[in-house]
Amino acid sequence: MRAVGTSLPPHVPGNIQGWLHAELLDFTDAVGAAQPAQGALEWWGQDTVDVLLEVKHPPCPGRGEVSLGGNVEFPIRSSPKRFMAYIQDMQFLRVHIYHAGQTNKPMGLCEINVLPFLRGPDSDYKLQLDGYFPVVRSHSDRMVIGQLRLILHTEWSEHAELRSKQAWFLT
Repeated sequence: MRAVGTSLPPHVPGNIQGWLHAELLDFTDAVGAAQPAQGALEWWGQDTVDVLLEVKHPPCPGRGEVSLGGNVEFPIRSSPKRFMAYIQDMQFLRVHIYHAGQTNKPMGLCEINVLPFLRGPDSDYKLQLDGYFPVVRSHSDRMVIGQLRLILHTEWSEHAELRSKQAWFLT
């Protein structure tokens, strides 16, 4: 079962137009060893970070391990076009990384420039991100302490306006 996070953009009322799916995978330290950790995504305009996720690690073959946790869905309450404008204004998504079970102080911060992963109206306003990103100690201490794999993607509902009405009449 997936957790449900703050609606996006924060404080925007309205019907759900789609979902942003997020998955935290495979946090490894600076020497490449998998570490148990938790992560929290920080959105521009959000008052508090409300969803803390266990970072999943890929199962080890032959050991019967299963990956649990690490998934969250954020309801999107704006049109696809306006959501992309919100993401462009935000530019960087921050993921705070905590030692597993110790949520009083982050051990690291992962800041991801999301702009290269945005797709405009020709691609139905998709945000499609899947990659490994460096984790630093803090915003001011840029020493790399590991890396995090993060997956983000949008999924729009049938009633979301993916094309402008004018473009629809021209096709």
